[in-house]
Amino acid sequence: MREVTYLPRVRGRGYFKLISGVITLLLVAAALDSLVLEPCAIFLSTTTLSVTDPRMPSSKSIKLLHLTDLHISTYGFREMRVIQLVKSLRPDVIVMTGDYVSSKEGLLGLREFLSNLRSVVGATPIVSILGNWDYWSSVPDEVIRLLKEYGVYVLNDSYMILSIGDVKVTFVGFNSFTGTYTLPNFTVLKEVPSRYPIVVLLHEPALSKYVIKYRGDVTLILAGHCHGGQVKLFGEALFLPEGCEGCHEGACKVGNTVMYVSRGIGTSILPVRFTSPPEIVIAYLTSPK
Repeated sequence: MREVTYLPRVRGRGYFKLISGVITLLLVAAALDSLVLEPCAIFLSTTTLSVTDPRMPSSKSIKLLHLTDLHISTYGFREMRVIQLVKSLRPDVIVMTGDYVSSKEGLLGLREFLSNLRSVVGATPIVSILGNWDYWSSVPDEVIRLLKEYGVYVLNDSYMILSIGDVKVTFVGFNSFTGTYTLPNFTVLKEVPSRYPIVVLLHEPALSKYVIKYRGDVTLILAGHCHGGQVKLFGEALFLPEGCEGCHEGACKVGNTVMYVSRGIGTSILPVRFTSPPEIVIAYLTSPK
């Protein structure tokens, strides 16, 4: 009779298939997140913070909405998501801190965005500054014209006192350093009256050190530019552009002033975001209790 030898079952093959399947699923999920869910603003987060200032009238509050780094190429799903969310949030004032387009081809999409934004917020005041990509796209003047066409205030190393209901707030806006490679004229801060709360708009958060050099009574600094790193692994940004030195995401203290650096909405260089979802910021300016 012929002898039959049974080989032992190799269990490792099953484990290998399981591990390979898990890795494949993770890679597919990461690709879906980085190429679709985050860049298209399907994952669009809203961050809320509250900042007190004794110059705010007692029992009064201002709801400020911050948009930044739209990087519009065409008006699409992402831009519609932003408009819908802004409409639902019903802010008292909107501020925008630059990078509206990534090329001159984005001007048409920007026009549609601004038209729809104005239609949903009505007479709500909107205050803006430019970002580096508005210059790198060689269309800063066209961007400014579009903003003004839709009733958006444009600040360029300048300030304005805005009446919001029966509350007055001073907004100071500075030009993009990495867009022009000319340091903004921060001496304008010396001219700003101290009677009302002061909100400073920057594109690059690294410029905040110059703000506190000239003024110690700024209520809030809002900035963008860094996209939260845009692509992060294990919580660390793989790349940060010039102008993001120091605080490049979220809330931080610069001197005695609160600064919030938004991850923004769009993408630059590559249409990818990973573990750095787009963000709209709501900041409440209130009086101390």
